[in-house]
Amino acid sequence: MKPAPQMIIYNGLIRTMNDMNPVAEAVGIREGKITFAGSNSILNFRDKNTQLYDLDGKVLLPGFIDSHQHLIPTGLSQSGLNFSGQWALDDILFTIKKKTEKRPEGSWISGYFLHEMNIKEKRLPLLEELNETAPDHPIILFHVSGHVCVVNTRMFNILGFPLDLPGICRKKGKFTGKIENPGIINVEKKLGELISDEDRRSAIFNAASAALKSGITTLHCLEGGELGGKDDARFILQYQNDLPVRTIIYNQTLDIKEVQALKLSRIGGCILVDGAIENHTAALFDPYCDEPENHGMLNYSDKQMADFILNAHRSGLQIALHAIGDRAIEQILSAFESTLKLFPRKDHRHRIEHLELPCPDQLERLARAGIAVTVQPMFIPVCAGGSDLGFFKVLLGNDRIKRFHPYRQLLDLGILVAGGSDSPVTPYSPLESIMWATWHPVKDNRISIEEGFRLFTINAAKIGFEENKKGSIEPGKFADFVILSEDPWTVRKKDFSNIKVEAAIIGGKIVYQRQQSTVSQK
Repeated sequence: MKPAPQMIIYNGLIRTMNDMNPVAEAVGIREGKITFAGSNSILNFRDKNTQLYDLDGKVLLPGFIDSHQHLIPTGLSQSGLNFSGQWALDDILFTIKKKTEKRPEGSWISGYFLHEMNIKEKRLPLLEELNETAPDHPIILFHVSGHVCVVNTRMFNILGFPLDLPGICRKKGKFTGKIENPGIINVEKKLGELISDEDRRSAIFNAASAALKSGITTLHCLEGGELGGKDDARFILQYQNDLPVRTIIYNQTLDIKEVQALKLSRIGGCILVDGAIENHTAALFDPYCDEPENHGMLNYSDKQMADFILNAHRSGLQIALHAIGDRAIEQILSAFESTLKLFPRKDHRHRIEHLELPCPDQLERLARAGIAVTVQPMFIPVCAGGSDLGFFKVLLGNDRIKRFHPYRQLLDLGILVAGGSDSPVTPYSPLESIMWATWHPVKDNRISIEEGFRLFTINAAKIGFEENKKGSIEPGKFADFVILSEDPWTVRKKDFSNIKVEAAIIGGKIVYQRQQSTVSQK
């Protein structure tokens, strides 16, 4: 006779994301794993020690998995000024000024989530404006894309870059305060050297707590290398077992030996093959509509990328690379194809991060090569202009915008697609992300609610080679769940983002709850 469950969750709607058993009434848990997913009959097998969790009509799903985010930058951004939403430049500068009044001279002031689209004057602050506002404090403000920052002179002196460094923006030979690709990589590396271990530790725990509130139980952590401190991946590994969420670590480096020394089976993440559309640095075949001479930029030569992909693949690693524009996608897709032709490997699950503007033929080639993709639906409202994609239409035009985030076509071709936030670029918000995926501004690119939830559950588990442990509610898998206040399958679009995350459960233990627990023993 099997031992009684240690916990039973019942009296609600359980959406399992398991095709063989899509809906259940109750779940049994023992030693952190699911032992049963089926009818309420499991209640007959409880004993005096069994805990009961009454869903009271709420909805239970597999815990969300964010397949692309940056833990340390997310935590650091939470302690900076938040410039998301609508602003005027005077208000931005006033906010910075008020912050300096509370901080000792010489202490840094950082800000995040700036976007020209949301600023009344449609531009970022200038060096002179930041100098006048905060002459005694180093200032660094990050664009929402993470591919641009603006600084004042005191911060620029700390960074210590020469004026001729690529990406240092100048006008008539004079520094404007703006640093973009590829110079932003140097900024991130330098900041990574200057941030204390104490601040990094606080950052990862703060970010993990924020993830739980969104129902995320596993985070794919793309850390260090080009976009952070060199040892960020190693640092998170030290605390991996202490964090309140499960993690998968990607080291954002081209150094294969370094990854092997850390005993990681994956390499890369945001290895910036190109930049971002909103900054005109994503690499495109055809130029930007508002800058007819600008095709964006590739940060690596074809040979550099081909050599890296070949060597990492032959080392048995899963590879993840950032590619936004069609020209960047072409560079790494061609390298993947050549490598796989020379050294075939089944089920490699190499990843392209973002894949925002692929050509139709590239999608078919991705499918043939077995390349997986991570997408970030929150880029639609945060970066691209929202329901009409208005900002990106200006940059890309009415025809090219139809290729933006082609979720429907990716899934129809059988490509493995997982969802992420790219936090801190966009906040942890799987529910809102799923809403935008199902209500894509380009109707032909929309997917169903079921498919949207798969992006952040079973598909996200698969892209991390964890589909036998996570991503669906079935016996043998971890008891990682999210509890929602309403059933997303039955609410209207305008109500979707109002659904509340009531609780998050990891390994059968409640790690977050919005209100007092309903766990009892009977």
